[in-house]
Amino acid sequence: MRRLLPCLAALAACGEPDPVDTDDTDTASLDCPPALQHDGRCDPDRLPSCRDSTDVGDDGTVDSLIERTFDDRLLPLSVRFDHDADGAWDTVWTYTHDGDIETFAQDADGDGTVDSRPWTRWTPDRQRVLEFTSDADADGTWESRSLTTYDTLDRPTRTTTDDGDDGSIDRTSTTTWTGARPDGDEVESYDETTDGTPDRRIARVWADGRELSTRVDEGADGTWDSAVARTFDGDLLQRFETDADGVPGFESATTYTYDDRGLLARTDTTRDGVPTFRVTYTRDADGVILNIVSDDLTAGTTTRTTYDRGCLPR
Repeated sequence: MRRLLPCLAALAACGEPDPVDTDDTDTASLDCPPALQHDGRCDPDRLPSCRDSTDVGDDGTVDSLIERTFDDRLLPLSVRFDHDADGAWDTVWTYTHDGDIETFAQDADGDGTVDSRPWTRWTPDRQRVLEFTSDADADGTWESRSLTTYDTLDRPTRTTTDDGDDGSIDRTSTTTWTGARPDGDEVESYDETTDGTPDRRIARVWADGRELSTRVDEGADGTWDSAVARTFDGDLLQRFETDADGVPGFESATTYTYDDRGLLARTDTTRDGVPTFRVTYTRDADGVILNIVSDDLTAGTTTRTTYDRGCLPR
């Protein structure tokens, strides 16, 4: 097993971001924003940085800014946050890509010093994270290291974790699977302590490669604690319903509306049948998102986020 070198928060308030995909695939095959397409490749030099602004209240005043930079594969290099739009970057994330190893670092207060490296991961095929380490205080020594194995369908089956730089395994978890996608029923049983007793179960129903429903039994006690259901029209998601308490019936539902190009134009969310949230997308002639307006119908507030052309894919 290859050894990693010892060595982020969408908005800092929203928690650490998920690791991003990284590989050496020709960028013409990636989902490249139209503004960056040039001679069959993504060309970030056509948009060296991408900035979006948020106007809380939709009163014409910018309240926060985010700026992103990319490499020639459109993988992130940095994300900078100006939380109060005063012209100073308050939080900075940086990403480094070394072959199939990716590291995320965070400067939490914008003073130019890396405060933490929450994760470094080894992902040789963009699907399976084989090794994952964390250097929470950026001192060059990782505090946690996990190794994961997968089955032939690229589903995780076993994870071992060393909670300290001592080379010993402190925790082992296993996941067993029945059924298989893309069609039929699939059940995931997670055993956190590898004592032979599942601690969590997730049941999914698949059709044509689309996940139609998901049910979660948090204690693996035979009672479903939460569920979601999805309705599709062809490849387009039409409705997403959520049951968060395990009581029969969905409390929340979101419907999706598309334009005549099949691009998302609006979402409408209800809770117990009462409209609560609406999101509207404005696009240019190429279908690129220019701004997103979010209406909190319960609080009576509106937030508008405006993007540089090409910041977001179609």
